[in-house]
Amino acid sequence: MEDYAEVRCLFCLTMHEEAIVRAVEDKGLGRAIYPRKHKRLRHGMQWEDAYTPLLPGYVFVYSPALDSAAQSTLAGIQSVIRLLRYENRDGSAILSGADRQFADWVWLHGGLIGVLKAIKLGDHVEIVDGLFKAFHGRVVQMDRRKQLARIELDILGGAKYLWLSYDCLKEPERETE
Repeated sequence: MEDYAEVRCLFCLTMHEEAIVRAVEDKGLGRAIYPRKHKRLRHGMQWEDAYTPLLPGYVFVYSPALDSAAQSTLAGIQSVIRLLRYENRDGSAILSGADRQFADWVWLHGGLIGVLKAIKLGDHVEIVDGLFKAFHGRVVQMDRRKQLARIELDILGGAKYLWLSYDCLKEPERETE
C-alpha cells in the first residue's frame, strides 16, 4: 500500500468488477481491488458460504502518480463508467479522508469482509467488531432469522446501506446480586 501514491475509485458496470481489476493490472496502471462481503446462501436445507460485491460497481485502484494519459486509459477500460471525483474540491479523483481510510481498510483485509461478530444483549443485538466497528456504522435494521444486519456507513460521498452477515456470540453472563 505504501508503494502507491494515489488511490482512485472507479464506478463501473455491476458484475464487471473482477474483469476491471484484471484489466487495470494487465495495463500496468496499478493494483486494483474491490470489496467483497461474506454471504450465506440457502440451498435446500443447507447454508453455503459465498462472497459477493460489498459495493457493486466500485473498484479501488492503487497507483503511482498518473499523468492525464494514464488517467484517460484508466477511465477508458471496458465497463468503466467513470472515475469518481470530488465535486466540492478541485474535481480531484484521488480519494482522501474517510473514503481513503475505507479503501485502505479494504486493502488490509484483502478485499474480503467477513462475518460480523455480535453479542445479544437482552432484546437487541450489538455488533462488536469488523467493518461496523472500524467505521462507526449504525445498525438500521436486522433480520435475525437470516442473521443479517443492515449497516449505514458514510463513505464514497454519502450514506451507503449494506447488508452484512453476523454471528451471534454467547450472551454475556449477567451479574447476580
